[in-house]
Amino acid sequence: MKTCIKKEVQNLIKKYNTNDPKELCSYLGIEIIYEELGTVNGYFQSAFRSKIIHLNTNLEENFSKFVLAHELGHAVLHEKINLLFLETNTFDLKNKYERQANLFAAELLIDISKYCNECICHTINEIACMEKVPVDLVKLKLKLNLI
Repeated sequence: MKTCIKKEVQNLIKKYNTNDPKELCSYLGIEIIYEELGTVNGYFQSAFRSKIIHLNTNLEENFSKFVLAHELGHAVLHEKINLLFLETNTFDLKNKYERQANLFAAELLIDISKYCNECICHTINEIACMEKVPVDLVKLKLKLNLI
């Protein structure tokens, strides 16, 4: 599945010439609604052929971009899956889909090739800081590239 996710993201970037999740949502016809969501960072909703990503207005800008990329992952990879149902009625399946959405976000937002070459190799923390993404996302991206 990791290879499929990587190819899916690469195809999107190539087709639309961007890795910006907001631009990709626009191209894919996915509406973004910013609203107060309390402790929820965001969620994806698909109903009646409409795709909507809800994002919490209280998120820091860089974290909001990660959450948007994560929810875009759900929209692309899990459009037909009712994650709310899974969360309330099963034990393990939701974690699988959350991990896949994180892999999608990592592949979309981070270009590791910019940071590792013969001359310079940056730390995970440096890459996270330069890419303005969570450290765990960089770790996930590095694991994805080892496959």
